[in-house]
Amino acid sequence: MLEDLEGEAWIGRILKDIQSSDFAEVSALIVNWESSVPKYSWLQNLKTGRIFGSTELFWRYCQLAERFSPVGNSPFRSVDFRPYLPEVPVIGVTPNRKNYVHRLAQADIDAVRALNLDVILRFGFNVIRGEILDTASFGVWSYHHGDNRSYRGGPAMFWEINNREPFCGTILQRLSEELDNGQVLYRSYAQRQHTVWLNSVREKPYWKSTAFVERNLRTLHQNRDNWPKSDESEGGSRGEVYKAPSNIQMLSFAARGIMRAIAGNLRAATRQDQWFLAYRNNPGRFVSRTLETDSLDYQVIVPPRGSNFSDPFLFHSEGFDYCFFEETTSNDKKGRICCLRFDGNGKPSKPKTVLSADFHLSYPFIFTWKGEIFMMPEAGSTNGVQVFKASQFPHRWEHYAEVISGYPAYDPTLFEHGNKWYLFVNIDERGGGCDDELFLFVADTPLGPWQPHPKNPVKSDVRSARSAGGIFYHKGRIIRPAQDCSAVYGGAIQLNEITVLTETDFKEHVVGRIAATWRPGLNGCHTLNASDRIEVIDARHAVWRRPF
Repeated sequence: MLEDLEGEAWIGRILKDIQSSDFAEVSALIVNWESSVPKYSWLQNLKTGRIFGSTELFWRYCQLAERFSPVGNSPFRSVDFRPYLPEVPVIGVTPNRKNYVHRLAQADIDAVRALNLDVILRFGFNVIRGEILDTASFGVWSYHHGDNRSYRGGPAMFWEINNREPFCGTILQRLSEELDNGQVLYRSYAQRQHTVWLNSVREKPYWKSTAFVERNLRTLHQNRDNWPKSDESEGGSRGEVYKAPSNIQMLSFAARGIMRAIAGNLRAATRQDQWFLAYRNNPGRFVSRTLETDSLDYQVIVPPRGSNFSDPFLFHSEGFDYCFFEETTSNDKKGRICCLRFDGNGKPSKPKTVLSADFHLSYPFIFTWKGEIFMMPEAGSTNGVQVFKASQFPHRWEHYAEVISGYPAYDPTLFEHGNKWYLFVNIDERGGGCDDELFLFVADTPLGPWQPHPKNPVKSDVRSARSAGGIFYHKGRIIRPAQDCSAVYGGAIQLNEITVLTETDFKEHVVGRIAATWRPGLNGCHTLNASDRIEVIDARHAVWRRPF
């Protein structure tokens, strides 16, 4: 269901993906032929006294937001759908309107029903109600770019900016008679970008959401007989219904936005963030024992000014604990892997660089296989997962293999379970960012060959997807640390309990949280690991910039 045969690029991507798939096709384009609804001008609103209740300023703001947004890869740039749908018939319909509700005439409903459709996708029209909702076998699917548990109605993602929400939700739903409260087919969360420009906030979530229809159609194709019934909605989860802001609300929005911009620019000019490490050797207080943390016993390792230490991993060898971590500098953002050693009293040595490359390296996950020591660091810019082998531990490493290719994989984390090896990585599949979606791969060995999990991505939630250290056991429970990147990258660590981990299924839920409050002045922490006697964590704080 479209407004026109030309539309926004994110819609075109969805239609193109369906048409190029081997399990679905676009059977018809239902186009809205409704007459234009007259709009009052600024002057008319002023003359009639509607100026303060009208939404003129919001639409001016939207035009300004488009001007400040790059056009090149914008999901909102206009594209022509016809080139990749050349043989698809077009059905023009004129809906009956009552306020914001559209109902199709019986003749139009009969014409659509004759197509014997599985799914109708709504990308246009207003609020759809009536018999059309049940015309296709599996209903009308529609996006709501917002978390319907908190935000129904629209405009999409504006009120999240206004209310300073740390994240934005997106759902794909089967429509019902009730606004934004149908059967949720897919739910995802993304970070709300720190800007007042609406198009910039929308860009990544909209691109990420283009995969949701294809994922659900594939699942429907594979499990048609077991597809959930339409009455399985999320009753009781309804959020407030929002509408476009009035001119008075926009004046308040603009004033607060200007003040926040001034404060943000002042902070950026005077302070900068720095990552550092902290450690302790009191096993009774380790997070792996308590599923919580505190400030007791932590000793900090602060890098030199202009440098950052992050992503610490521990490895025990020949009586010593070695801590591998990423180092970056203000002059060189390309990460390299450093190492320090804890002595018998738990005191760290000076760091030494042990691995660098012509691409960014971070998150140095260490493992052993057949008596050899390997490192699987993050090397997302290589569009794959790289493995290095220790030729002289811990100082010398040689590239061993690329075990996964074709994926910009972030923070690879291995875990052995049930005679299988599982590789957890975040992948930016559609331009939505690398913090949101967790993918899983399965193999018989940690070196592969790796097969993608059938439920990929197994999580689409910026609050607890991206890995934050090695997976560990707590009282028989499998705990996977993950980053909460909703408010800001690496803002906190979530502790997920994995309850199902097989070659065909995966389930986890959050059971704990390590906020950046265990030391004064922190604004982030995103990696946690421990050996039998040392626990390491990283954290971020703000330091004053040099005046020159």
